[in-house]
Amino acid sequence: MRPSCFPLHDPAISNSAALPPSNFDIVSRLFGAETRASWNRTEEKRMSKKILVRWFVAAIILVSGFAIVRAQMPNPYGSSVSLENARKLAAPALAEAEKNHWNVAVAIVDTGGNLVYYKKMDNTQLGSANIAIEKARCAALFKRPTKAFQDVLAAGGDGLRVLSLKG
Repeated sequence: MRPSCFPLHDPAISNSAALPPSNFDIVSRLFGAETRASWNRTEEKRMSKKILVRWFVAAIILVSGFAIVRAQMPNPYGSSVSLENARKLAAPALAEAEKNHWNVAVAIVDTGGNLVYYKKMDNTQLGSANIAIEKARCAALFKRPTKAFQDVLAAGGDGLRVLSLKG
């Protein structure tokens, strides 16, 4: 027979299978009501700290989740260009090139770097065709004019790594 201060279950509550006593049951039976009240306060403080820590961790996870979602959202470089607007944008550049007798290729891309409009003047160098498209794509994807890359390259040193970029 087990000692009476550590009953496995209270027959008045249930006749189900025996459960081991909790720490609270053991302390309250050994030390009385005063210690039981002290134990309750200590347990409440510990539980409130646990709840506070859980809420804090949940808040951090939630905020970092929003930050990740925000980082993955597209950041367009202006609104997308329609074909008609692309033609209107290219017209002054082509007029300036004709006025100065420059043979150029003009490429206009959308915010994703996809070609929307392309026009190459007669007698333009063959390499200018691909350069115009890649230059427009590079400006759209990196969200800066290609002159910024030229300046970095001219500085030398670590700036030479821009040579590996396409466009």
